[in-house]
Amino acid sequence: MLHENPHGATAALLLLVGSVMFLLYHYLTTKIPITGAPMAPHSHFLWGHLFRFLHEDFHETFRQFSRAANQYGQVGIWIFDKPTLCVFDLEDAKTVLHKEKDRFVPYPVTRHFAYFTGKRDFLILNGRDWKLQRTAVTSTINEHFLDDTRRDCMQVTQIMSRTILRKLDSTTSGVLSLDFEPLMKVITLDILCRTLFDVDMNCCGKEELISPVASAFEFLCSELFKRIRYFYLPQLIFYWLPTDANRQHRQHRRFLEEFMMGIINKKRQALERGDRGRDVMSKLLRAHGNVKTMLEGAEHYTDMDLMGVCLGLFQGGFDTTSITLSAVLYLLALHPEAQDTCVREIQNLGDDDMSNHRALAYCHGAFWEALRLYAPLPFNNRTLSRSLVLKGGLVVPQGADVQIATQAINLNEERFPHPHEFRPERWAVPTANGAWRERLPSDEYGGIPTGNYAHVLSFSAGGRNCVGHKFAQQEGVIVMANLLKQLEFQVKPGYKMETMCKTVLQKPVNGCWLNVSKRA
Repeated sequence: MLHENPHGATAALLLLVGSVMFLLYHYLTTKIPITGAPMAPHSHFLWGHLFRFLHEDFHETFRQFSRAANQYGQVGIWIFDKPTLCVFDLEDAKTVLHKEKDRFVPYPVTRHFAYFTGKRDFLILNGRDWKLQRTAVTSTINEHFLDDTRRDCMQVTQIMSRTILRKLDSTTSGVLSLDFEPLMKVITLDILCRTLFDVDMNCCGKEELISPVASAFEFLCSELFKRIRYFYLPQLIFYWLPTDANRQHRQHRRFLEEFMMGIINKKRQALERGDRGRDVMSKLLRAHGNVKTMLEGAEHYTDMDLMGVCLGLFQGGFDTTSITLSAVLYLLALHPEAQDTCVREIQNLGDDDMSNHRALAYCHGAFWEALRLYAPLPFNNRTLSRSLVLKGGLVVPQGADVQIATQAINLNEERFPHPHEFRPERWAVPTANGAWRERLPSDEYGGIPTGNYAHVLSFSAGGRNCVGHKFAQQEGVIVMANLLKQLEFQVKPGYKMETMCKTVLQKPVNGCWLNVSKRA
């Protein structure tokens, strides 16, 4: 009978849709996500707090959420219709990170990763698949690997220093204003290619400081995070649409796949000849063979999956390390007395010892301060496999998400007095002979207590912490020391580093502009 009264059918349909929208509006704007925790303001009836959470100015988002939180730093938010708890307290954060390894990854995110690194990138995996990849990677990035790669970090940085010195020699003033964010990416790229694949890209030695591999990877990384962030734009959802971005995506992805598969084939042939190789790719080929005997059903893992693991490692160490290196150079340029202290420590080492990062306690402290002040990932998340009791007796139900405000926890004034100040002496103290050593909890120096590495969550914590955190620290200190040995840094007049979360990472808004000159 409805076809006899189309206007009535239309009215009924509109009424139904309107009722559903009203109920959804009422649900997401009034219902508390986590019972016992207050809800953050400005919940949208469709997206919840998603767009507030994804806002580029995450500092303001954290301020709004923390103001709405209870005395334990807990506040409920909605991500679409998924109940989520945001925590600002270190103890709560450590409880969640140590008890849970899995995290909810929405389908659009896994889909975009599949178009870049593949479906088995361990950054987005959970459960048994994640355990397989984590086991293989952990067995690869060990102490032997760290010792083998120290000289790679030193040599790459020294090549970059010589390139900058050549550019300085061509100037009349002896000073260059350079954006060091892309330069740190070039250094990181060369180091990762050497250590992951045993391939010398030598981007640092080229005048243009770029390569096709770097261009492809940079484009695909940028596209990945852009498509995740702006998930609602059709031109970013459908890869088959005839857009310039989709066409470039296919070209760069095809080029990178051919490059990676060529390396995998060469490494496998070398292994068959008995050449075990010291790079991560060679070790992963062996590790995956060993892991297949450990986990039932792992035989279906292919070379494409191995490529995805390596690209995931590359992605995980590319932007994050270059961001921290940019931050530490900026902070040292902003604090010339700290830069001079680093230089004196470096000069006490011989030229043959410039890869010995363990002897650079003050430089190590400067690097950790940059990590604390500018966490590359300002937030982290886990999904609860069981209900969990947090501070104040708050019960977070099974299936809920927990978002951890990493950057806010790093800047907690109770654990880090004068939290916004750059104080490398939190981590190092001078000795009687003028050298520096790692600071102990009992040491009193500088009017501030000793920093606790466990209170800085930039590398996360628990079973799903950053798998390459030891390598990242080693790389960061060695790169910083070898740059400071040859070059002097000052902040470009009028420049101030401001950061926003342009993707999922905290990045400088307008680069990292420094004046650089040859060190006297």
